[in-house]
This record gives sequence, C-alpha cells and structure tokens, in this order.
Amino acid sequence: MYKILWKAVKRIPLLTFLFLFRFVLMLYVLLIINLLAFSVFAIDKRKAVKHTRRISELALLTLVFLGGTLGAILSMIIFRHKISKKSFLLKLGLIILMQIVLLYFLNIQFR
Repeated sequence: MYKILWKAVKRIPLLTFLFLFRFVLMLYVLLIINLLAFSVFAIDKRKAVKHTRRISELALLTLVFLGGTLGAILSMIIFRHKISKKSFLLKLGLIILMQIVLLYFLNIQFR
C-alpha cells in the first residue's frame, strides 16, 4: 500500500501536493472544531437541565467564531439549546455574517 501511495505522490507536482495537503489539513481542523462545538453545546444543555454551573456564552461564541458554526447550529437544533435567547442568536448571527464577509474577501483576494 505504501509503495502505491508513494508512486502516486511522486507523479503529483510539489505545489499541487502542498495545496492538497493544506486543504485536507484545514478540513480536519474544521471537523475537529465543529465536533468540539457540538459537544460543548450538548454539555451546556445537560448542565442547564441539571441546574449546575454552565459554560459561559463567551466560550460558546468563541468556538463558533473559530469555525465551529455548523456544529453549534446543529447542536442548537438537535438539543433545542439557546434557540429562544434573542441576545445569543443576535451575536451568533453577527459572527456568521463576519465569517461570510471574510470568506467573500478571501475568495476575491486569492482568485
């Protein structure tokens, strides 16, 4: 298996290989951040039900800001957590808007 993979890598130009490696690495990082955000939102929901000390909104929103948007939204929908709190939803919407604007400008810059 290793020899087959090495033959395939040798045929790919170095810059293409580095681009693909960075892309795959970024996907793994985003996957981990989204799984972490999903888990933290689920833990916060459990703590809310048990009336114990909760995870701060700042920590939750920081995870969203760092790229855990999909995991957080999915967790909010599945566990019905933080969906009726208007101030949290407003902050979440602003973070999502900032991420969309950032992606738009990065797309224009790297064309």
